[in-house]
Amino acid sequence: MTDMISQYPNKEILINICSSFEEQYISLTSTFMGKFIPICNCNAVGDILEEIFYPILKERLDDFEEGPKQASPDYYGINKTFEFEQKVFMKNPSFDIGNFTSYVNMLCEDNGVYKKLFKTKYLVFEYTIANEKIKIKRFHYLNVYNLVGYSGKHPITMQIKKNMWYNIRPDSVNRWYCPTKTPQLFIDKIIECINKCPHIEDKTSKITAITRQFESIQLKYTL
Repeated sequence: MTDMISQYPNKEILINICSSFEEQYISLTSTFMGKFIPICNCNAVGDILEEIFYPILKERLDDFEEGPKQASPDYYGINKTFEFEQKVFMKNPSFDIGNFTSYVNMLCEDNGVYKKLFKTKYLVFEYTIANEKIKIKRFHYLNVYNLVGYSGKHPITMQIKKNMWYNIRPDSVNRWYCPTKTPQLFIDKIIECINKCPHIEDKTSKITAITRQFESIQLKYTL
């Protein structure tokens, strides 16, 4: 008999809080030389919303902790057992899920596959800017294997710079909830990426590490 993978126990509370942000407006201003200056730079919205949302989340979720500054994850839950990445986008999602090489290396670490696929959740907010205000349009609670796409030029949606496989990128919003997106598909496509990527070293050992971990998870848990 296989066990069920444990879910974040305060999942419903977290989703309810984040969903309550929908349709809310945020006004950002700075003061300089006696002037009030509105801040609507979309490049700064992601960092600013982390600062705004965290105190609200922490107020209702005692187990929530801030992650390290300028590093992953954005938040921890239940004594760092669970990790949460907050992402924001306007119109079309083009945020970075992670540097491809670094992500592969994290999967290869002890328990890395379990941690990244099943203990890391993505809190994704779609927003607009109008009349110098940020409006939260919609919230999504996702796994990494839901976020990425599998039907493009590369095995998973990827940013390529000068033939370097740089950052893993999200699929379009209308495909995030496709039922064919599974942990197995994600692992299969990651392995395909490792084989095809021109600059990944020690391909065999990395594929072996990831495959063995995932097989062990399949034996132990119901996916």
